[in-house]
Amino acid sequence: MSDAKRLIDVEDLYRLAAAEDPRLSPDGRWIAFVKMTRDKLKNTTRRAIWLVRPDGSGLRQFTGGDKQDHTPRWSPDGSRLAFVSTRNDKPQIYVIPVDGGEAQAITAARNGAVSPAWSPDGTQLAYLSPVRADEIAAEDAGEEPPPADKWEADQREARRK
Repeated sequence: MSDAKRLIDVEDLYRLAAAEDPRLSPDGRWIAFVKMTRDKLKNTTRRAIWLVRPDGSGLRQFTGGDKQDHTPRWSPDGSRLAFVSTRNDKPQIYVIPVDGGEAQAITAARNGAVSPAWSPDGTQLAYLSPVRADEIAAEDAGEEPPPADKWEADQREARRK
């Protein structure tokens, strides 16, 4: 093996991966994090959620695919992870049991949903969703489209009060 140093080239950048947004489980037994890699052929990045024990053991991929999965958030009891995914084009909030199972979409926000945050008792999730000025104007004029889900209907009703 040579001790000669070499410069970093573009190919090296495609081989690099980064860990983002690490979150310790409530019981301290797991860390959920986002692994970001680059796809040279598609000229894009991929993000998937992984789990690892604090001592570095037990590393396993938790989500996968060609879309972006990010922003993992543990439920207060540590049994579920909420996260943001672009599986259906716009980012939406999904929840998946930590011990296995399929991710379930819990939002269908017209403009997407990000930044999930669990309620202290783990029964609700708050999130952010952008609203465009023309949507606000239409809503103010009473021309709003039907709500995307029950949560959106409840929020509209609360704003009218």
